[in-house]
Amino acid sequence: MKEKYFRQISSSFNSLTEISDDELRKFTDKLRRKKMKKGEFFTKSGGELKNMAYVISGLFRCYGLDERGNEFTKHFFCEDDLIISHSAFCNLKLGVNNCIVAEEDSVIFVTKVANLNELFESHPCWHMLAKKILERHKRIEEKRVSSFLLKSDVQRYNEFLQDFPGIEKRVKKEHIASYLGISPDLIGRR
Repeated sequence: MKEKYFRQISSSFNSLTEISDDELRKFTDKLRRKKMKKGEFFTKSGGELKNMAYVISGLFRCYGLDERGNEFTKHFFCEDDLIISHSAFCNLKLGVNNCIVAEEDSVIFVTKVANLNELFESHPCWHMLAKKILERHKRIEEKRVSSFLLKSDVQRYNEFLQDFPGIEKRVKKEHIASYLGISPDLIGRR
């Protein structure tokens, strides 16, 4: 792995909890670089979750389908995010109920979900990292639910722009509207 990628991953993980270079190399040694084209799927609904990924560059969207087959956006994964199912991260379950698609040409580092078991057994820093990642995702989910209950469409959109700076230039307004539960017309007027 190129040193610049190692440093990018190190900086991202160490912003959450301290991980030594030796421990981090245990993780990065299991990664393989993969380029993904816009529109290519990382996972599809109903498939088996075999891999997790670290986003070096690019953007992914996680979405589900309602009973009528309409998409609803659940999450965006940008640079320095881990693409992994939260349930898989907690329990290492292998089922996938969502699709994750590249919204732009992207570069990721991929490893098998099963490799996480080895890390968890090797050093407590990996448990702490998992805890911090899950806490961050829980805060995001709670903030989103609270926003649906307490804020107007305009307030939710403005908060989204603060939380995901520049993303409105990278994804379709329909996907943002779906994530926020607002009309795409509101985004078009802004």
